[in-house]
Amino acid sequence: MGLEAYFLAGDINKSEKYTAQEMHNELKGLVEEGVLEEEEIPKISTISNWISRYAQTHRKLKAQQAL
Repeated sequence: MGLEAYFLAGDINKSEKYTAQEMHNELKGLVEEGVLEEEEIPKISTISNWISRYAQTHRKLKAQQAL
């Protein structure tokens, strides 16, 4: 699952929203499976910033669609 898929999962089903820590843990699991390299995993603070920016952009798009 790509990083964007974690964001989209929460859009489809609100019960599947990931926190930054949960997303980080999932990505670390992908390292253990050999899908990602350790250096590809962002810090939790970076993931948290991504979540905030994504949510802000998503709300803005939804507002524009509603107009």
